[in-house]
Amino acid sequence: MKKISVFIIMCAFFVFTFFNAKANETAGWEFLPTSGNYLSDDNFTFIEGSDLNKGTIKTLNYIRVKPRTTYYIYVYCYQEVKFTSVKIGMYNSDKEFIANASTNLGNSIITFEAVSNCKYVTLEVGVEEEWGAGMDIHIVENNYYMSDVQVNINGMSEEDLKYKGPSYDYSPVISGYDGYYITDVDDPISLNELLSGVKAIDDVDGDISKNIQVAEDNYTSNMNKVGNYKIVLEATDSSQNTTQFSLNVSVIDTTKPVIEGPITFNTQTTENKELIYFLNQVKVTDNYDGSIYGRIVATNDNYTSNRNTEGTYQVNCYVEDSSKNRTEFVVTIVVKYDDRIKPTFDGKVNYVVNKNEAVTIEEIMSGLIVTDNYDGDVKNKVVVVSDYYSHAPNRVGEWKILLSVSDKAGNETTQEITITVKDNNGPAFFIDKQVINIDLKNNNLEVSDLVNMLSRINGNFEEINYNIVYDEYTDNKDKAGEYKVVLDIEGEPLELKVNVIEKMYKEEKQPLIKKVLAFFTNTWLKIKSLFKRIF
Repeated sequence: MKKISVFIIMCAFFVFTFFNAKANETAGWEFLPTSGNYLSDDNFTFIEGSDLNKGTIKTLNYIRVKPRTTYYIYVYCYQEVKFTSVKIGMYNSDKEFIANASTNLGNSIITFEAVSNCKYVTLEVGVEEEWGAGMDIHIVENNYYMSDVQVNINGMSEEDLKYKGPSYDYSPVISGYDGYYITDVDDPISLNELLSGVKAIDDVDGDISKNIQVAEDNYTSNMNKVGNYKIVLEATDSSQNTTQFSLNVSVIDTTKPVIEGPITFNTQTTENKELIYFLNQVKVTDNYDGSIYGRIVATNDNYTSNRNTEGTYQVNCYVEDSSKNRTEFVVTIVVKYDDRIKPTFDGKVNYVVNKNEAVTIEEIMSGLIVTDNYDGDVKNKVVVVSDYYSHAPNRVGEWKILLSVSDKAGNETTQEITITVKDNNGPAFFIDKQVINIDLKNNNLEVSDLVNMLSRINGNFEEINYNIVYDEYTDNKDKAGEYKVVLDIEGEPLELKVNVIEKMYKEEKQPLIKKVLAFFTNTWLKIKSLFKRIF
């Protein structure tokens, strides 16, 4: 990771003062004032203006100031004296010009701020007094007051206005700020790197950065731990004046957790899984905290209320590490319908038929309703697995046809069709290809006459119930020829062949009815046992 490092204040200047002996050798304006007024009569000159009541007070030497500090310049007798102009130059520790200060000019007060690298300033201030006031505006300490704090100038005495001299307290003058450094836990800055950005400057000895010592170090042993740690530095000048300076190092974690592993899942409607089941499968790692999958928070859950409904659902989630670095992501859960229900057969599955009454597969299918809970009507998907009936439908017995159907999910159902074939046909009466000969000339016989004669020949004088199934005779009885008659006598078939002969009367002189009765008498004996089943 790219190192993130920010100096809030890195370069701290240790300003050391001198012993009294050294102070006496250095101008007082090189030091901050003991207290109160920064302005000394000895450090100013007065330049008269075009009028006797106007002029300019101007510094002869630099005035030592504190960086990053707001200053206030007051007029003591503001009713008689006022400011008319101001120009303030700022300089660094080498007395190199930085810039003119930005000022706020009022009649009785001027404000400005020393920038961070400002150590000295120069003043050039225009003043004006009322005519005849006699305020001696050229005398600085009687009329003007410069301070680094706001004061009530009206409540001060003339003595309070006086310059109290430079500060010879032998203590280093610190800017008032500790140094702060921010570094990343993934690549923390070393102590040596920190010290390389710190300088100690002494007014007499100059740069004494080589004298910097570490008095206290709570950082080095904790540089891989998130937290705030203090390093105390100290520097001693040649006069054994020592100043301490504190570096406050913040070790931070700015790396977001990383999402690893799947964030798209598939499930079935019947599984009914809780959201936490899927969140626990999301692997989340953090550069500092390690595995933190248990900290996942769902902010918008579209899955839980729909986990039994087919569809695709998204869950907005986030995870935070201990440093509040947040990673947001979306978990997608695809819910599929879990079809475990087989199709069903309804309708007729058992058939009892006569051996002459074949049942087709189409007829069997027409009597079935085949449905699936999800696919609906699936009759068109029915297949015949086995069929022991259709190839020989006239065989008497019980035969099976096995049907099968599958839905889209692969659920299969089979259905057995049972067909019972029976022999419901009674014995048929055959007359061994002998015909009933009827003389065409005297033929007035109907089919009913033939049935009644058959019944009397067998000794049965009751009325016979019959149906004519097929009749070639009735419409042709007045024509010579051989005609077929099929009767259904109480459910049993009887086939007759009637031969109408034109020459019979000439050859045979006996009455026709006698000839017919004689014929039936002779032929009926041959099939009497069978014919009894009918009568």
